[in-house]
Amino acid sequence: MIQKIVKLLFFSSCLVFLSSIKQAQASNHCESPQPSSIDSNNTLILHSNSFWETQNLGDYGDNVDAIITDMPEALKNNVNMSDYNRAEQLRWAIRVANNITPRPAHTKVMVASCDYNFSEQHNAHPDTPVDGIHNAFLPKLFIKADNITIEGVSDQPTPRLYYSGKGFDGQHHGRVVLMVPSKTQGITIKNLSFEGDHHWNHIQNPAYTLHENNDNLYFNGRDRRLWSGMIMIGLAGGSNDVTVDNVSIQDPARSGIAIVGNATIQNSVIKGSIPLAHTENMLSELLNASGALSAHLNINSAGMGFHSGIAQQFSYGPIHVKNNTIQNFVEGVNGNGQEWVITGNTIKEIADHAIYILSNMKPSIIEHNKIEMILSAAIKLGGRTCLDSATQCMLATDPLAEQTRAGAYKTRVQFNTFKLIPRTSVLLSGTFNTIANNTIVPYNPADDTSTGSFYNPAKDPTNVYPDFFFSTSGGQTQKDSQGHNYWTNHFAYNTVAYNTKGSEELSVFISQRMGHRDRSIGMNVIKGPGQKVYFHARKDSRYAPLISVSAGTTLYTGGKPDCIDCIGNPVAQGYRSNLEPLWAKAMTMEDSNGSGIPHLLVKLDNTEEDVFLIGESGIHERINAENQALDIKAIADLDGDGIDEIYFQDNSTGLSGARLFLTGSEVENRKLNDIASTRWTFHNANQDDLVASQIASLKGAEPDQLITNWAGSSELLGSAFDGLGNPVSGNAIYHGAHNTSVNKLQAADLSGVGEIYSANQELYVALDDKKVIGVYWDAHTSSWKNQTVYSGTQTLSLMEPGRLRSTEPKQRMYQRYSSNTIYESRPASSGSLPAFGSGSYFYNGSATSDMLVAADLNDDGKQEMISHFSQVTNKIYYGQEMNGVLNSTQGTIYDGFTSPKLITPYNSADKVERVISLFNQSWAIYLSEGLRSNGHNYVNYIYSKALANTH
Repeated sequence: MIQKIVKLLFFSSCLVFLSSIKQAQASNHCESPQPSSIDSNNTLILHSNSFWETQNLGDYGDNVDAIITDMPEALKNNVNMSDYNRAEQLRWAIRVANNITPRPAHTKVMVASCDYNFSEQHNAHPDTPVDGIHNAFLPKLFIKADNITIEGVSDQPTPRLYYSGKGFDGQHHGRVVLMVPSKTQGITIKNLSFEGDHHWNHIQNPAYTLHENNDNLYFNGRDRRLWSGMIMIGLAGGSNDVTVDNVSIQDPARSGIAIVGNATIQNSVIKGSIPLAHTENMLSELLNASGALSAHLNINSAGMGFHSGIAQQFSYGPIHVKNNTIQNFVEGVNGNGQEWVITGNTIKEIADHAIYILSNMKPSIIEHNKIEMILSAAIKLGGRTCLDSATQCMLATDPLAEQTRAGAYKTRVQFNTFKLIPRTSVLLSGTFNTIANNTIVPYNPADDTSTGSFYNPAKDPTNVYPDFFFSTSGGQTQKDSQGHNYWTNHFAYNTVAYNTKGSEELSVFISQRMGHRDRSIGMNVIKGPGQKVYFHARKDSRYAPLISVSAGTTLYTGGKPDCIDCIGNPVAQGYRSNLEPLWAKAMTMEDSNGSGIPHLLVKLDNTEEDVFLIGESGIHERINAENQALDIKAIADLDGDGIDEIYFQDNSTGLSGARLFLTGSEVENRKLNDIASTRWTFHNANQDDLVASQIASLKGAEPDQLITNWAGSSELLGSAFDGLGNPVSGNAIYHGAHNTSVNKLQAADLSGVGEIYSANQELYVALDDKKVIGVYWDAHTSSWKNQTVYSGTQTLSLMEPGRLRSTEPKQRMYQRYSSNTIYESRPASSGSLPAFGSGSYFYNGSATSDMLVAADLNDDGKQEMISHFSQVTNKIYYGQEMNGVLNSTQGTIYDGFTSPKLITPYNSADKVERVISLFNQSWAIYLSEGLRSNGHNYVNYIYSKALANTH
């Protein structure tokens, strides 16, 4: 026992000895000043403990003498100075730097290695404008001129600028030690230590958290009582050029650094007074503290930003936060819409959020940060974004428009490490963001140094959240008179890729919240092994909930099962339980420049059967009204304006047309029309059922026609125009026999018969009397003609025109009849149509083809024939001509886990022919990517890979 006491005494004496050496060194530097001078670059160097000695200042000497005329002689001293007098001395040095004339190229105030006590200094720095704004904060030091550096000497102990106790009003403790006004340029604050007296046991007492002149922080009706920092950069508005470098800030009242506009904060340590989690209800205690502040100030809510490492307001330029340590605050870094670069920081022991940025963010970077011991969402971006009236906030906004209220925008959250985060690592709403290559360290009790394992997510079931929480609400709520939250944003066009959580599952939840304004969760890509995605998609949303997963990520409806706050487990009423696409068809729309923009109509969710328009413009909106079942029969530009129309049936046997866009400008700007206002009657069927329909270009230079056949006859009706210019059903182009029904229609350009100037298609009609006829327009006689091309013993099952042979300008027809053989029609003889049911064999095997689609996947000027065989369910083959020989199974474009339900042509913006594929029991839309040299092409699925504009 005696030995232990002796050891303790020895170590104690060592600490006292080391402390005394440090104090002696500081005192030595403090009382042994270096001379102030001016260097060869016209930089004026003012040492805070020698600037009044002007013999080395050249032409600036007289001006310095004039500025310090009223400086007390007691301050022109370096021996036995009190810390208060040192603070006064430094205030005079700043006055010289601010007012020296003519202005040097740069002025450096070298702060001596002393202690500077501002506790009893209750007046604003003399250079502070008396404007009711700046002077109200009573800044102890005020830099008003450009090109000034205030710094401690790098090879000496860091100068300590501190305060404690009650301030000007005899009640509140908060102080502003250093202020730089807005629009100031070329300012550096470096190698300094700032120290306040705020402590955890004061947290519930507003007197310790508010500014010393709290009651007077109003100007023109603006309440600034919650806005102050130990260092304040900017206030009235405007862009700043201020760098804070290698600074230490400890125990501030409100914020360590408060910024209006922009600044660079780097290589600094900013520590508050919030300790490690040590109680069950630490967040509740802080909420109570916020409530106490609100009551003290008589406001609705003080929020949780009342104690922050770095706090920012308003957008006047980029903010750089680099290589800092920020710890022991309620909020680490918080602010609003701005361009942020937050890299290489350690942010830890934060009660609420390590990084908390609201409003419309400009493209920002949050990378390579180490974030640990955060009780709430570690990074929270894009929450409250609508500050105008609720009516404006409720307006529909385009998620692709840069000016939309879209929350976080084009922000990269990458290469960050999250550790001891009991809730969510990233909570985000916004568009075009990338959340990639982040590492979440699984909880390890050995890492948790809190008393009570308070960073263990399993400790409290209400604390179980997904690792990434993406939402249209962004975690903020402000309701209108109808109870709808209007502080909401789109979560769309984001990429979440290759984030990891050791050997554990990394959970992602995407929430399209009910009771909020309708915002998109579409066009998001999530990829990488070990990521499990849960989602809530509203049935009443106008936006297609297109979520792509790949490379080992899996997708599930509903919320994370053990997450109590993931409303509705597994799927709540009003949310979709199925995203399987049922049908798809390509369409093209020309923009105002005449450029065709590819789109895709998709019928989604067999419980709702909603039809969505997805476009390479980025649009992904529903075209049908709620509970309106659309049966789309054709898509075509019959009126020749460059914009496809849709032709559909809904609640009657008749056929209607509708325009989704009226102008190229609407296409370009994604201004989708309500089809209820643009529809017209194409054909009044009088209770007859539509049997078949086909778009065909039968008269070359004239617009396409929609050919229809109705129950009761084999008559084929062409199309014409009504008095308003709407396409409508026209006269018969083929009458046929009354007792013969139409089986199939197909348009193709197989022959030059009847043509004069342009290539016309022919219409091939399969009849149920085992005949196939060809109908064509004879331009020589201006009449419709027809010719039998097949009359045999088999019923035609499939026919698809294709251009597989590079030596021929015309297509050939590929036909399968009752047998498994697929024929390729011979070239047509002059003056006639080609014969069907004979010619070359494209396929002559034992399997039965149930799909044929032609497309030039290789982009080499000739097409491949895509086929699927019912006996080989999980493969899609392509066939092609090689050296004059046809091979129907040259290779596969799909060899997977399920069978296709639909293959349809698609021309993307690069003008390359592709195919879209839908599969049974699959929520994906697959898009082919061309033929690979190895003969196998696994099509690249995605709702959003090729169908979303990168903007």
